[in-house]
Amino acid sequence: GFFTVTDVEMEADNRIAVVYYTAFDSDPATVKKALDEARPAVQRLVAHSVRMRHTPRVEFRLDRTRERVDAIEAAIARIHQQDQ
Repeated sequence: GFFTVTDVEMEADNRIAVVYYTAFDSDPATVKKALDEARPAVQRLVAHSVRMRHTPRVEFRLDRTRERVDAIEAAIARIHQQDQ
């Protein structure tokens, strides 16, 4: 499936890098499974690319920002409809 990396956040101790992604025209669970299967290869790429004492563990999480934005916009639209 198709996905886009939307953000990467390092935890405070730099031990975990959380990679947020969105899935396009794909089942998010299927994309998550594929990313988790690719994690060892991604981990190796990170290890070779960063100069840190400890390579951060890469974790993939679905970015739910779009869902939250849609819910807020729907709530605002309902409020406007009630005001009319």
